Amino acid sequence: MQLKKINERLIGSILHVFGIPLILAFLGRLLMDRRAMFKAGPLSTNLRMIRSIFMLTDDKLNCRVCGYRSEVPPWGGDGRTPLYDFCPCCGVEHGYQDSTRIGARKYRDRWIAAGAEWEDDGFKPEGWLISEQLAAVSSDFQ
Repeated sequence: MQLKKINERLIGSILHVFGIPLILAFLGRLLMDRRAMFKAGPLSTNLRMIRSIFMLTDDKLNCRVCGYRSEVPPWGGDGRTPLYDFCPCCGVEHGYQDSTRIGARKYRDRWIAAGAEWEDDGFKPEGWLISEQLAAVSSDFQ
């Protein structure tokens, strides 16, 4: 019971200090850790998860198809556990069409051939350039 209170205070402190984007990333990471879904781990485990959020590289935050930078890693903090959500830019379902280098390339080629339209224009930044965003695609998936 006391561990639960400590975890609640820890999450409250993180939210207060770092804001909503970090807590969303933390919760996403927490959901990806299958052990954490069934029981609260020791405080040191939770702190390790928080530290791993800060150490995420662009390769883990960027879409494998178009290079769109997400707040939460589409393939999880470990780079192997997809969230099966959709990229607001190219529309790829992470974990399905982008699970291999060949699949990501094929999807990218089809997306560009179709005009590289945004799936959700609400996420499209002003002054967006496709060349700059494609440069952010991980070298493993170019």
